[in-house]
Amino acid sequence: MKVSFAEDLSRSDSGKHKFMSRLANEFSRMGVEVLPAKGKGDIFLHIGRNLEKCRSKKKVMRLDGVNFNTDVNYKSMNVKILKNIGISDAVIYQGPFCKKAYETFLGVKKPSACVLNGADPVEFPKREVKNLFLANCKWRPHKRLEETCRSFIQAVEEGVTSNLIVAGKADFKIDHPDIQYVGWCDNKRMANLVSQAIGLIHLSWVDWCPNSMVEAITAGCPVIYSDSGGSPDVAGDTGIAIKDADWDFKPTNLYDPPPVDRKEVVSAIKELHRSLETVYREELTITYAAKGYLKFFETIL
Repeated sequence: MKVSFAEDLSRSDSGKHKFMSRLANEFSRMGVEVLPAKGKGDIFLHIGRNLEKCRSKKKVMRLDGVNFNTDVNYKSMNVKILKNIGISDAVIYQGPFCKKAYETFLGVKKPSACVLNGADPVEFPKREVKNLFLANCKWRPHKRLEETCRSFIQAVEEGVTSNLIVAGKADFKIDHPDIQYVGWCDNKRMANLVSQAIGLIHLSWVDWCPNSMVEAITAGCPVIYSDSGGSPDVAGDTGIAIKDADWDFKPTNLYDPPPVDRKEVVSAIKELHRSLETVYREELTITYAAKGYLKFFETIL
């Protein structure tokens, strides 16, 4: 099989591009010929851009989340997505929640598969737990950095002796001796951090298939996560779920998320701090993801 990728696989500045690069590398290891966008392949894999370059037999669109945030012009953003879905032969969703959102909110009906994002375990050092928690995101209000920091401070006040490392461009900061804001980290540093962290704290509301969770779990690090959106699809049994409000599949202000129960988050921090777990989930390995993509490609062809 020959698969052409619409995106620049050398990019690593977004979760989707990191995943696409991993997927292409895994395809190559499995004997699949990986081609650039204009290559004449069997499958043209895209995320809604560069379709004019397609020379392949079938177009398959990998879908991120639905736009429903009333704080931005979500309708015009979805018009473009629906157009690209329409000219594609099939779509791949990042998980069951993602599929439900597209079919419920936008009425999409298309041949499809659900395949979780994946990462390669060999990217991460051997797990050696240090006394730190990690929060890593492309921070925006619905990612709940303030709730994360304040919950961690409360845990410290209740006896937890640890540090919180906040990676990514923070949209909220509170001075505290046990919280460090390290900004954007390259792949090597992030791999070290997730391999060392007691746990990742990811309280995002209505996330789809967060790469930070995928990478943490693949590195053996359990996750404290909110149970809205697609995060439970990713987590499986590899962490502690925090009760969150469900999205009703209607337009809403994503950047004004409902509050979470800090007591639950504090309890989860304490539990992971005591247990120092190492986790594993095969479904989040890039090999598992690549097999899922190829199996679906075969049905499309």
